[in-house]
Amino acid sequence: MPPCPTARCSPATPTLKGSDNGKRPDRLLVNAIAKTAGAEVRLIRLEGDGERTVVGTGTLNDKGNHRFRVEDLNGRRATKYVAKISATETTDPSATSKKRVR
Repeated sequence: MPPCPTARCSPATPTLKGSDNGKRPDRLLVNAIAKTAGAEVRLIRLEGDGERTVVGTGTLNDKGNHRFRVEDLNGRRATKYVAKISATETTDPSATSKKRVR
């Protein structure tokens, strides 16, 4: 693989994990590469009408992970989330795929 043309060349492809737990609070885990340690991460709830609401912010730990606990406002219905990670000196900003949690 050829060297990267910029200093920020590591692809920080994060994942968002969570499991269905009914009407209890939603628990989600953002998992990224270790180079993203210290970056700010925002958890965003995707509303049905396209509106996006930031429901939590945090900082990735030394392994590139952060756990969120969000009160479940809609009972047993599903909620979609996405996480966005800010840029660091060694990585570009990135976002996870959408995660649907009941």
